[in-house]
Order: sequence, then structure tokens, then C-alpha cells
Amino acid sequence: MRRSYANGMDWVAAGLGAECAATPGGSNHFLLLLTPAGRAEPEAVRALLGSIPEAARALLHGRWVRAWHLAPYWKPGPPAPVAFSCVASSDWLRAARIYADEPLPPRAALAVRVIDGGGEWRIAFKFSHRLFDGGGAELFLKALFTGDETLWSVFPGCKEPGLNRWGELFGSGTRVNRALRALSAEPISELPNPEGESAGVRFRVAELDAEQIKAKIGQHAGPFMFGTAAAALIARAFDLWRRERFSPGRVFFPMSIDMRLPGDPEPNMWFNQWSCLPLWWEPGEVAPERAWWIAECRRRMLEAMGAGLPKDFREANLLMRILPVGLQGKLAASRFRGGAGSAMFSLIPASSVPAAWEGREFRNLVHLPVMPPRPALGIFCNVFADRLNLVLSWRGGLFRPEEADGLLRLIRRELQWEE
Repeated sequence: MRRSYANGMDWVAAGLGAECAATPGGSNHFLLLLTPAGRAEPEAVRALLGSIPEAARALLHGRWVRAWHLAPYWKPGPPAPVAFSCVASSDWLRAARIYADEPLPPRAALAVRVIDGGGEWRIAFKFSHRLFDGGGAELFLKALFTGDETLWSVFPGCKEPGLNRWGELFGSGTRVNRALRALSAEPISELPNPEGESAGVRFRVAELDAEQIKAKIGQHAGPFMFGTAAAALIARAFDLWRRERFSPGRVFFPMSIDMRLPGDPEPNMWFNQWSCLPLWWEPGEVAPERAWWIAECRRRMLEAMGAGLPKDFREANLLMRILPVGLQGKLAASRFRGGAGSAMFSLIPASSVPAAWEGREFRNLVHLPVMPPRPALGIFCNVFADRLNLVLSWRGGLFRPEEADGLLRLIRRELQWEE
């Protein structure tokens, strides 16, 4: 069987996993929470999981091992059934938080839990970042609900170890280091967590009208500006909120972006097909007007994309795969003077998951990422059907729940273009 080698971002995800080892959940994972319009029959969900092809189940129970030349590759495990459970809880968000703080079964990259809310049901899919990113997890659910043979048959990882392009990879590493040195020239503004690695995860979720927000952004910022303007408006809300809480310094959002090509007939659902796009600002340079935030965000995004920084970030991390996983995380933290950004940010503007399964309509799909200890705060958006889901994920002890509610209100106000 041909080996499936790690890409650069797989090793970044593995490094974050090492940082999460002492947290309650014990790994770098995330939830996709699916809300059916009616009852989620546990036996129907169990049977659906049983339809996963044997080769895919073997991948779901694999692990990273090293070849003789030190390049890591994914070794499939036994094609065991996917871990499945069912709980009753009238508070679905609390039930999701408890599930997020539970470790995945040993060597498993997926577990599933049905939450019976006494009339409102949810299906929680818990994915390991060793094998999936958010976009890939949605493609996995598409394959699961539609039986799409193309998605199941795509080769899962890198076909080659990628160790014969040293000059090219060092060039990418040089450009990334130059960008990181510029970003870390000033201390990064962050919020220390007194509870550290022992803190459990916390969530806040708001459902907004996606079409209304897209119309507002189109009216004020112009067409084809939804993603850029949403990022800028969320950054503006965050800047207003953080001033009395965070340490002084440069504000840095490590923003993850999907590197899959739009319209790819054979998209890869496995492993980490994302990269990083840096968004930053100096507290003294910001202007209050929304137009300034949108223009600056657009300029900086275009500048980073034009310089090829997302591609370079993926390529440069190919060099890091020969290092022990724990060492990579420490090197990244030292680059940013002990931190990894002010807050993580991601936006998924469209969903791959079908609107229904065998006549069962899905009302919503929410991404619930579990934050590593640093940074212990993330702001995430995803669109499903007519909903824009706004999610705050943070480690307990970072701030009070009512402070999170305040940030959520500010972001909602910005996205809805309220005064």
C-alpha cells in the first residue's frame, strides 16, 4: 500500500496536539454539531457509521510513524467501528462542552454522540486535527450522508515524502521567517490564562441571518467582499473589547484559510489542507470608521496573498517534520515571545454538507473548535443554509462568561452594521 506522507500543516496540527496533551480533552480536536429538524434516531446514526468503507475506518484508527528518512507518514490501523454514544441533556451547549472535554478513544480520529434534548436533537461529530481540518470534516460528512464514491476514493495524503526540494523549501522558510520576525518585532497583545493547561473549554454560539448580513456588507462594502469585510468587522469588535483586558502590544489574528481549490472535482477530505494568513494591527494606528478596517484588512490580505505567504507557510513547515512534535510547538511559541497570537480566527463561507439525509432535513451545522492553551481564545464563523453561526471558543479562567457575552454582542452589532 502506498504511503500517505504528512504535509507541513499536519505537523503544525500535531504540534498543537502536543500542547493540548495536558488539557482535559488531551488532544487537538473539534466538534461539528448537526441539528436535524426532527428526531435523530440513535440506531439510524449507528447504522450510518457502519456504512463507512473499511479503508476509511482503518484511516480513522491510524497513527503517525516515521520512515527511515524521517518523513512522517500515516499508518492505518484496524478498521474498528466508530465510537458512538447517546446522552440526554436539556442544555445542548453544555452537553457539547462536556463532550469536547472528553478524550477521543485511543488512536481514534472520530467519535460520535447523539444528544437528546427532549424534543430537540443534535448529532456531535468529534474529529481529530491529526486527520481532519474543518473543511475536510464537512466533506467527510458529505461522503457519509451521500455515499459519494469520489470523496472516499481520493488518495488521502501526500504521495511523496517531499524531501528532494530542499532549496525551494528553504526559500519558503526564509520568507516565512522574515514575515514572522516583522510580526514579532513588538510584543503580541494577549490575555494570559491563570488556569493554564488544566482549564476546560467554553463556548458561546449565536445564530445570525446570513443573507441579511451579506446584503448589509454588499450595501456598504461592495460585491464579493463578504469574507474580507466580515473578518474586518470582527477585528474591529475585538479591538474595542480587548482594550481593557489584554496586555499592550500588537494585535495578531492567525487566520486559517482553506487551500482547496474552489470547484475541485476531487477535493481531499483527509488531513490538513489549510494554511495561515496573518491579520494584524497596531493599537495606535486604528481609525474608528468601519471603512478603514475593511480597506486595511483587504490591503493586508491581498499583500500576504500576493507574496505567496499561505503557500510558503505550508511549504516551510515541510522542513519542520523531521523535528520531534513537541519541539516544533516550543519553537513557534518562542518566535512570538511565548504566545501564538491574540486570538485565532476562521470563516467558512459555504458548507459542503447536504441539507438533508434520506428525507431528514438538517436545520443547522455549527463548528465548535477546541482551543489550545495558547492562544486560549478563538472566533469562528461558518455558514449553513440561511444561518451564519458565530462561535466563541475559549479556555475556562480566561475571562468571565458575561465578558464573552459582551464580545459576542459587539461582533453581532458589527456584522449587522448597527450603530
